[in-house]
Amino acid sequence: MRIKANLAPESTCPSNTLEKTPLCEFSKLDTDAQTILLLAFREHQPQRVICRIARCSGRALAYKVPAALAQLAALLDRANML
Repeated sequence: MRIKANLAPESTCPSNTLEKTPLCEFSKLDTDAQTILLLAFREHQPQRVICRIARCSGRALAYKVPAALAQLAALLDRANML
């Protein structure tokens, strides 16, 4: 089962930087990173479920979660939202 996690396509995000939201920045992440972060932090799914949906091993997931968080933090920092 593959979950499409792109909640806010970039085209729906305002072009004015003063009106940008964290959701707009989140949508700039690749689909795999969005899926992993949504399952882990919003849906509170166990690691084995996330691994099955993301089609990766537990070891790969252990590297992907911090990498996705770092990407999101960098996007938020660039948008002065962190």
